[in-house]
Amino acid sequence: MLEYFVHVDSSTAPNDLVLAIASVPDNISMHHASEDELPPTWRDSEAPPELAGLGDDFAATAKSCVLIVPSAIVPREHNWLLNPAHPEFRKLSDVQLEPLLYDRRMFRHK
Repeated sequence: MLEYFVHVDSSTAPNDLVLAIASVPDNISMHHASEDELPPTWRDSEAPPELAGLGDDFAATAKSCVLIVPSAIVPREHNWLLNPAHPEFRKLSDVQLEPLLYDRRMFRHK
């Protein structure tokens, strides 16, 4: 959520986002992207276009159901991207969708 939040302006924050919660079995195909696979400027506040290309490639090639990428905001944390078009996606259990809500105080600037 923080990864998304840092790029959202309070005046344009969408209200139709969802948070996906799922149990991911060990036998699901996953790709764990290392920092070496990312562009050198992947942590910059203006993310390089190549970074979006990595996600586009993940979705288009469907080589894995899950892409795990390092967090640009929180060191040692990771973001898990799920590909709902991947055939293994149906193996995910306890998939729950709920509105992605953020506290408006997050947009308060001092």
